[in-house]
Amino acid sequence: MQFFTNNLKYEFYLLVLLSFILIAINVQIDENALLYLVHILIGIISVIIVTRKDCAMMTQASGIFFLVFFSISPIYELSNEIIYWEGEVFTYKTRLIGVIMTFLFVLFFWLALSIKFSFNNGCSSLIQKLFSINTITTKEKRLFLFFSIIGFFFLLHLYSYQIQSLFVISGEFAVDLNIDTKASYLIVQFFLRPLIFNMGLVYILFSSKTMFYKIFLILLIICVCSPSGVSRFLVAALYMPLILLGLMCRLKKKIVFSHNFYAFPSLLLISLFVIFPLIEIFRNFSFEKFNNFSYFENQLGGSFDAFQMFLRALDVGSVNYGYGFLGAFLFFIPRAIWHSKPVTSGLEISQLSSLRLENVSMPIIGELYLNFWYFGIILGAPLIALLFKKIDSYYLRYKCSNFSLGHLVYLQLACLVVINFRGGLLSTLAYTISILLTWFLIVLILGTKSNLKY
Repeated sequence: MQFFTNNLKYEFYLLVLLSFILIAINVQIDENALLYLVHILIGIISVIIVTRKDCAMMTQASGIFFLVFFSISPIYELSNEIIYWEGEVFTYKTRLIGVIMTFLFVLFFWLALSIKFSFNNGCSSLIQKLFSINTITTKEKRLFLFFSIIGFFFLLHLYSYQIQSLFVISGEFAVDLNIDTKASYLIVQFFLRPLIFNMGLVYILFSSKTMFYKIFLILLIICVCSPSGVSRFLVAALYMPLILLGLMCRLKKKIVFSHNFYAFPSLLLISLFVIFPLIEIFRNFSFEKFNNFSYFENQLGGSFDAFQMFLRALDVGSVNYGYGFLGAFLFFIPRAIWHSKPVTSGLEISQLSSLRLENVSMPIIGELYLNFWYFGIILGAPLIALLFKKIDSYYLRYKCSNFSLGHLVYLQLACLVVINFRGGLLSTLAYTISILLTWFLIVLILGTKSNLKY
């Protein structure tokens, strides 16, 4: 295992090189040569971002997003003349403006990471508490075990006790939830299910002995949040940290980030290109789809449409002066109360572009453009970079300490970066906050153990 993790550096560079070689096969030197060149430059800067030793996984995830969605995928789409969602073909002018603005976004993100300023050496009490929790008491074990089991049976009740429905999202084995409102549906899918999963995870990772209960809870949380039964962003947030922990933990559950620097970006690349497409077979399962599944056709299904959706925003979008961001940050206000609440940017642009599918994403660069024009792109990139560097600094401060609740929360946040960057912001921000709320509730239980009554 040590040889494997110490050589991930070469495996990461090999993955990047193979990706560019595969897409370069169909590239021809024609009138699009300049576009190809800028996309390659974006890819080079993205790799530099990933390999910065003064940052950690939040920043690395950003670099992987830029590499896949703004470099590799656009070159492949351009060389094969792929247009998603049956939209109109882009003009050369739109593509040129889009790739230049994307290059500037990635460039300013990278440059901001080099800014030297003094982070507060102090650490909030909440952060300190998160990174100090590495065990739970007997009473807390019972609480987490009780809540996990009750939550599982409540979820099963909502699915009319059709347990196979927990393992698919739609298709031949799916059963609709016994829920009337969309708000209740979202609470169940994006708060209750990850809450049960994380409570079970805390019990498994931080309790000693009781191997029977650990195995029981492993099976339970897999049922609650099966990789093929929840959204892909939840799969990344919940399961990738477990794989990373297997690579990064040494004796006595000690995290050693410096020895496993390339583990996360390598795993993220493999997940984007291999694991997530394969999960698609089962998420909307049908025997016909299973028999006729084509990996390459699935890759062309729109999962990597981020750059093209930004181009659509440039073509038909108009600046709303931050109104879209206001809707994203006030997502919890129901539309019944806020009648003019903005819709997701992807839906708006899809309707304006007359695309075949309306439920499409809008990457962070598109959100910044639609809210604050080009100023949003130029100023937003360094602000996001500095925010991620700040969050990384908390993790790096404890990078060689015993594994704690703080490490687990950070790993889940890092695995949510790609889905948040892909968008749309209104929905992904709500999902991210719901994940954080599960941890807030868990910390609340752990922090008030003296006041808990059975």
